[in-house]
Amino acid sequence: MRKAVNILLFIALIIASAVFTFWLSNDRSLIFTKPPEQILPKLDEKNFEEVLNSFLRGVDEYAANYRKQRRLPEELLKPANLKNEQYITENAALLKDAEANMRSEMQALMEVFAATDEKVNLLLVGKSEEEIIKTRAQWQELKDKQMASYVDFFSFEEDKLELFDRLMALYVAHAATLHYEESSDHTVFADETVKTQEQELRQKILDASQKQIDVIRQNNLENATAQASEASPDITQQPELSPAPMLETQPGLPSETPAE
Repeated sequence: MRKAVNILLFIALIIASAVFTFWLSNDRSLIFTKPPEQILPKLDEKNFEEVLNSFLRGVDEYAANYRKQRRLPEELLKPANLKNEQYITENAALLKDAEANMRSEMQALMEVFAATDEKVNLLLVGKSEEEIIKTRAQWQELKDKQMASYVDFFSFEEDKLELFDRLMALYVAHAATLHYEESSDHTVFADETVKTQEQELRQKILDASQKQIDVIRQNNLENATAQASEASPDITQQPELSPAPMLETQPGLPSETPAE
């Protein structure tokens, strides 16, 4: 009996071995073949280029708007526009509105950077790690160049807006006693110490404008040098849409040279 059982077990093992060998020969790929690598869609270069060009156009548009806005405070603070108490009161209100509009344009311009971040991220959804790294590096290079210029510029602009406020506050405080001298194009104060304060504020505005010009020139020179040293031009080289047109080398406010 035991011998018969052993024989049956032996036969069963032979059958199982044969079945396994047959299965293995027909489905070998299930065990030994690597699954095919997932082929990820490539980045659409034209879409990426359009995102960068759209960014540059957006920045240039807000820069142009800001150029128009930034001239108004200088006009409002010209001595000829501060002839009497009524002019001063009206111009003080206009200055506040102008500064609010300027800060709004500053904010809108900087928001173009964040919006482009989102657009680039959307383009990179589902792309390979290599392509993501390469594309983000291209965008970051352009972003850093542009942002550095505007951050420097707006930092000086904020300093000047504060000085504009202080100068206008001085005129408001003494509106009832000052008068405009047309022959010299100067504001005349009853108190000479107030005139000294006015001259100091105007000189600070001149100094801030000159520092702004020096930094902008240096940034533009560095950018031009960096672009010239690159072996091949790419989408980041857009001189006609760079911050340079906005960052004019004008002294800003003072039409009035401090009196001796």
